[in-house]
Amino acid sequence: MLSPAQSLHLEALAAKARAHQPITLLCVCLGNICRSPLAKALLQHHANARGLAPVLTIDSCGTGSWHVGADADPRTHLIAAKHAVVLSHVARQVDEHEDHRFDLILPMDQRNLADLLDLGLPAERTMLFRRFDPSCAALPDHKIDVPDPYYGAHDGFQTVFDMLDAATQGLFDRLYTDKARQ
Repeated sequence: MLSPAQSLHLEALAAKARAHQPITLLCVCLGNICRSPLAKALLQHHANARGLAPVLTIDSCGTGSWHVGADADPRTHLIAAKHAVVLSHVARQVDEHEDHRFDLILPMDQRNLADLLDLGLPAERTMLFRRFDPSCAALPDHKIDVPDPYYGAHDGFQTVFDMLDAATQGLFDRLYTDKARQ
């Protein structure tokens, strides 16, 4: 569930979005080669489809430094290509200045969320990405992690794609329409 401060932040962000003011989004996972680059690509894909690309800046990063400078995992590229989603990526690590650059910080799981809060990023702007999937609205945070597919089979990437796609559409509905605004 969203905290009162997070709900207020989202209402202000939605007002900004509906006024066609620029919005900045940051997707965060562990290594920045699987989930967060795919989330960024899906956000960009849906932003293009909805005509929102000119007012959105979308980025991704990881909490760990293992893959800095690397491309996304080949399986991430495969699942994006399967769905005609363009993915161009160079991994980077989060830094403590992200709070000055992004309106909304979207970690993939509770571990990423805790790491970001430990860095001092503002809790009211840092929300689990699946919180925006309408099917997850009433679920507690520990039930809405996007699982890390890195050590699993290829079908895990499809599962992650489906989760991120639903959350992406829910986020845009929340910010740009009256849908999902209860």
